[in-house]
Amino acid sequence: MQPATVAGTGQPAAPGCDDLPGLHWLNRLHMLTGVLGYATSPMWFVVLVVSSILTSIQAVMDISISSPARTRCSRVAAVRDGEIAAVLTMTR
Repeated sequence: MQPATVAGTGQPAAPGCDDLPGLHWLNRLHMLTGVLGYATSPMWFVVLVVSSILTSIQAVMDISISSPARTRCSRVAAVRDGEIAAVLTMTR
């Protein structure tokens, strides 16, 4: 029996490599996550663009998303602007 060689080179293959038909399942899973990351990148870009457009439209047209039941909450948020700014500054 002849030792296994690397195709086209005639050099001996590493021991145990001749019985591996393909990639290990974990390597295939890792490759799949990379492919899916590249495949979903355009989708995330579209989500960012659409949300930016909707936010801009809302800001320009001054559309209020609060219902009459939420007016009390929006007044509380308006009164506490200083506190909200302080919390956001401290958590940076």
